[in-house]
Amino acid sequence: MRQTLKALQFIFLGFLLAGSCVACLPSDDVRADAGAPDAPPDRPIRPPPADERHGLRLITIRMPQAFLEEMRADPEADIERPSRVHFDGREYAPVVFQLHGGLARQHPKLSFRLTFPDDDKPVTDLFGGAAEEHRRLVFHASWVDSSFARNKLTFDAVRAAGGLAPRVSHAVVEVNGEFWGLYVVIERIDKIFLRKNGLNRSGDLYKAVGHDAHLGDNANPLAGFSVKSGETANPGVPLAALVDTLQNTPATFEAFDRSVRPVFHLRDYTTFARVHSFAGNRDTYTKNYYLFHDATAPDGGDAARWRMISWDADATWGNNWDGERVSSQAGRRLYGTDRFAERYFGIDDYWDDHVARYSDALDAELSVDVLQRAAADLFARIEEACIVDHDLWQRPTTCSDEAERLRDFIDARHSTMRRLVDSNLADMDDDDSNNDNDDD
Repeated sequence: MRQTLKALQFIFLGFLLAGSCVACLPSDDVRADAGAPDAPPDRPIRPPPADERHGLRLITIRMPQAFLEEMRADPEADIERPSRVHFDGREYAPVVFQLHGGLARQHPKLSFRLTFPDDDKPVTDLFGGAAEEHRRLVFHASWVDSSFARNKLTFDAVRAAGGLAPRVSHAVVEVNGEFWGLYVVIERIDKIFLRKNGLNRSGDLYKAVGHDAHLGDNANPLAGFSVKSGETANPGVPLAALVDTLQNTPATFEAFDRSVRPVFHLRDYTTFARVHSFAGNRDTYTKNYYLFHDATAPDGGDAARWRMISWDADATWGNNWDGERVSSQAGRRLYGTDRFAERYFGIDDYWDDHVARYSDALDAELSVDVLQRAAADLFARIEEACIVDHDLWQRPTTCSDEAERLRDFIDARHSTMRRLVDSNLADMDDDDSNNDNDDD
């Protein structure tokens, strides 16, 4: 039996996830701790798992245990292995299982992503809308964010403000019969995401993975970026042209309106800056976002402008990138730290518009009522699973403590940023008053 397993695994590794590898996945009656292709003949077939646990969708994943141990032994390696995934009353196979994240790979509870077969993608309602197809999903362990809420609150606010961000849900996960706990399910930024958001799925998609993705000059224009998809032969060329425009256009409203606005979606940029600065994001602006560009779109049209997409927002709402607490007074600024920010927001017309929109947002998608209601609804849905996860992984705080900490931060942060915005509005009024006096 063991020789059979080794032979099957060898064949699989040689074919690199070929469709014929379905045979090397565990069958429904395989013991979770064995990784063998067949169960003893006297072992009863295990009934299919329930579709829910702790009030949330249950995702059941099965694969040869040797594959899982291989990934645990070298979490930094980009190892892809086939699995069987069961949810919503159906099983999908082979589904590619791969560990996810950078620092997240070093945590005891692993984050991962699933890629479903092209010809058998699940069609279901994962994010509270209509049933739709999904090919790639990210399952975030939320090790840094013990509230399991920060990504969702941030991305929902970005989308409510008209920006681009993935949708977020929650599920509980079981792998080879072992309960892994509560997970944040995040929509993958891929061709399906682009199509759903009215963008050309063949366009170029860049992920900002390092702090060199600061929208400033680099000897290598792709420094800090990973090209995720696209058909441009040399994707560094259009990115270098964008940075050149952002950095070398004269810093006047007229010049920016003529040269920057037609190539860079400024509303995306200011929405990103507004929501993430309000949330106190400690790990973005120079990384943790996507850029999209359709090189085939006619120059000057809306489709030709570079788009900015939010990503990875667990270092928000009072959380640092390592999970340490951050004061609501930290980062009291209305925009980010990338190298385009000072140039753009240093132009009076753009700054005045940004402050005015920030003020409006504090009474709308960033209001205390909206955010507190969203947090309360979310915690009510995930509370039971959150408690189980905290107990399972021996987290140092309780779910109720984390929920209270996040909700206290919302109140305090709103007061902090309201004072800052009002102060800037007053300065703008003073400037207008002085200009009126000058006209006299």
